[in-house]
Amino acid sequence: MFSKPNRMFYPILMIGLLGIIVGCRQLPSLREPLLMDDSFDPKDVTTITILPVIDLRVDKKLGLDFKGNVQDVAIRCLRKRGYTATSTDVQPQSANLTEADFKKPTPEWVQSLPPTDARWIMLFSVGDVTKGTTLVGHTSDAELSAFLYDKQAAKCVWYNRGLWQEKPAGWGVELELYSLHGSIGNRAIANATRDALSGLPEKP
Repeated sequence: MFSKPNRMFYPILMIGLLGIIVGCRQLPSLREPLLMDDSFDPKDVTTITILPVIDLRVDKKLGLDFKGNVQDVAIRCLRKRGYTATSTDVQPQSANLTEADFKKPTPEWVQSLPPTDARWIMLFSVGDVTKGTTLVGHTSDAELSAFLYDKQAAKCVWYNRGLWQEKPAGWGVELELYSLHGSIGNRAIANATRDALSGLPEKP
């Protein structure tokens, strides 16, 4: 014989189900970028090289895997949009630079971007990633910016911002998500990357 469930069983079950419903949401849909230069034509783009992420966070205590959740995610997103993409571990010169500098860089800085033989360069800067706790699980907010540079034209030809709020999915579901996709902060930054690249036109 099964014992009668504790009076707290059903409220806890309902909270968990609510967390699952809240956590199930659509991924970013297409939207207009914040900047697209008149000279930019996706048909002209050959291989896009993605540089290591520039971490502009004030508080960097939250450990994140930028390689796996920004560069690698970006490669998959770009390929789905018809582009050829790769990444490099070579860091660009970014000391004392701000997001405003990345949006309106000097021609000299653009032409100095590695690798030397590449024309199309993509750079991500992370502005903030936070983590919180609620009754039904953890939350995380992520904000980053994506820039595409044409070294031949020596300027930024496309720019967009990615924002994402990872909502609690219930403690049991969250443990499963962690085992599949890593920490909630990493999931938030990965979805912010997808959100930013949703504004990049597909290559014909």
